[in-house]
Amino acid sequence: MKIACDVCISNRSIKFLTQKGFEIVLKAAAGQPDKEWFAAALELGATVFISGDADIAYLVERQYDKKIKWVNFAGLAYDEGKVNFWLMDRLNQLKEVWGL
Repeated sequence: MKIACDVCISNRSIKFLTQKGFEIVLKAAAGQPDKEWFAAALELGATVFISGDADIAYLVERQYDKKIKWVNFAGLAYDEGKVNFWLMDRLNQLKEVWGL
């Protein structure tokens, strides 16, 4: 599974996921247009997009011919790292259910 993270995903969370064996291929830059970031992530082989932005969900939906998924990460507090385990569990569920 190759993962693209929106700008709202902290570097701490990205480091945690990387240490747990997940491959983060791209993090959106601050102010980067959604379509630009999305296209760049697809070019890098991203199959999962983590974002709280509904525009990303729409872009994922438009790619119906590709096996990609969106993880809604809207407004989740870091909460001393608990959010990292939530993300890890969600990504593991995607792996199990969708074979990513």
